[in-house]
Amino acid sequence: MRTPVRRPTKRAMSRGNSASSDVSSGPMSTRRTFLESLALGGLATLATRTGVVSAQTAGREGVRVLRDAVDLGRQLRGSSLTVTGWQDQVEPLMRRCSVAELMSAIDLPALRAQARPVSRGASILRVPLFHQLGADEGADVKIFFLREGRSDPPHVHFNLVAAHIVLEGRFRVRHFDRLSEARGGFIIQQTHDRVLNVGEVSSISDERNNGHWHHALSDGVLLDVQQGRIDPSLPIRRREMIDPEPEPAASPDASFFARRLSRARALRRYG
Repeated sequence: MRTPVRRPTKRAMSRGNSASSDVSSGPMSTRRTFLESLALGGLATLATRTGVVSAQTAGREGVRVLRDAVDLGRQLRGSSLTVTGWQDQVEPLMRRCSVAELMSAIDLPALRAQARPVSRGASILRVPLFHQLGADEGADVKIFFLREGRSDPPHVHFNLVAAHIVLEGRFRVRHFDRLSEARGGFIIQQTHDRVLNVGEVSSISDERNNGHWHHALSDGVLLDVQQGRIDPSLPIRRREMIDPEPEPAASPDASFFARRLSRARALRRYG
């Protein structure tokens, strides 16, 4: 007697086809997923590496500019530059790179976090990068944080050159030539009264624009590069605050006497 052949039901065939499909597509699916993951991972790695390189190179040109500015100070002390020659070179040098690169070079956010609030005048910090620039004696790199309406009070310097670049904000900047010293103050003559915006530079020396006065028209930040002790044989003399409001009897050449102020009084009057 012939044994009847049992045909698979549609349900069984459906299960079989489904199982067969799983078996045949499993490795393909796994391979495709693997390749997609590999591609995405490669892109992610590339993006990460690009970001790392970007972070490492950000500010590199800013560091070069600051190192070159410090080197100008060394040349000045070595008598291969005059003080006005230093000014003529340092201003375009400070504009050679973008403000963003200078900010990155000095790590402005970290400096901002360290700055102590002040009621008058500027919050001033030395830039830690300064120690890596190979600076000569008397050099310095500083940052000035000023709130809107505040000033670094007007003052004069001795045996020193300095350049200031605006990193943030707007400043009214007044400069004065220091013509001579008189009892209780100085004979000065105003040379500039202008507004500086982000990326603009001013400079001072004993011979040109020695007295200066930065007044913040908005919250602002100044980066200062200076070289002191140009003539190391001269005694060290700190900056002196002045009252630059002209007296009624100004001379025909517009020079006038500016009395010397204590720092506390200068801050009360102008800070």
